[in-house]
Formats: sequence, structure tokens, C-alpha cells
Amino acid sequence: VPASTPLSVSCPAPVTLDACDDAATVLSAYNAWINGFSNSNGCNAGAASAAPALPAFACGEAVSLSYEYSVTDDCGTQSCTSTFDVPVSTPLSVSCPAPVTLDACDDAATILSAYNAWINGFSNSNGCNAGAASAAPALPAFACGEAVSLTYAYSVTDDCGTQSCTST
Repeated sequence: VPASTPLSVSCPAPVTLDACDDAATVLSAYNAWINGFSNSNGCNAGAASAAPALPAFACGEAVSLSYEYSVTDDCGTQSCTSTFDVPVSTPLSVSCPAPVTLDACDDAATILSAYNAWINGFSNSNGCNAGAASAAPALPAFACGEAVSLTYAYSVTDDCGTQSCTST
């Protein structure tokens, strides 16, 4: 009786994706990772252990999978392990300045300076591919003694949704 070639298993290298990768990218990488597991030879090798399922995609959420790929034949069990990770993203955040109230008799330069400081107080950070912020309200032309009342509904949208805040 000739000697048989021993059972061998092979696992792909660990996969780590970017936190903001989209559903199609994650699914494609997962499928390539799963297809990288294989076995060959052995005597009457059975089916491989079940692969971990990819959870439903949730934008910005982490995925952490580990697969111990095991195959058993008449001579024993061979296994190897690999991981598939998508780190959690830092969520988009927006910040609005405190409301500004000026004196009724402030001059044009004071009003313009306060307006510019107010507009510069709006900001956003993090998120997945954040777009431009909504347009700021324009400061009307100065008219001595006239009231000015502005409200800015500041909003920014990224791949995971929209965040907003409001100031006057």
C-alpha cells in the first residue's frame, strides 16, 4: 500500500479594512477572504468547519471575525486560523456656537465682526467622507438701527447620515 499525501489546510492572510469602507467593499473583501481557505490531499477528507457569517452592514460599525478552518480526514484533523476586521469609525459630529445678541446701536464693524466670529464657530469633524456644510445665512446690508435676526441650521452629511445643530 503506497503512502498517502497528508491532509493540508491553508488560510488566507488576515484582512483589515478601512473603517469607512462601504457595504460593497466589505462584502467583496469578505468573499475573497472566505475563498482563500482551502484544503487538499488526505484520506477521505470531510467538509470544512462552517465559516463565520458576515453581519449585516451598518455604516461605521465594527466587524471582527475569526475563522478556525478545520478539516478532518481518516488520519486526523488539520486547522488554521485567520481574521477579518473592519474597525469602528469615529462618528460625524457637528458643533454650533452659542447664540449671539448684540446691542441695538452697535455699528457695522461690530456687527460684521460678531457675524464672522459666529459663522467661524460652526464646525464638524470625523465621520466617513463628510461633505460640505449647509450654506450659512448671509448678513444683510447694514442699516443703522435696523434689527438683524439670523438662524443657521448647520448640517453636514457623510456616508452614514446627517448631523445638524442650530444657532441664532
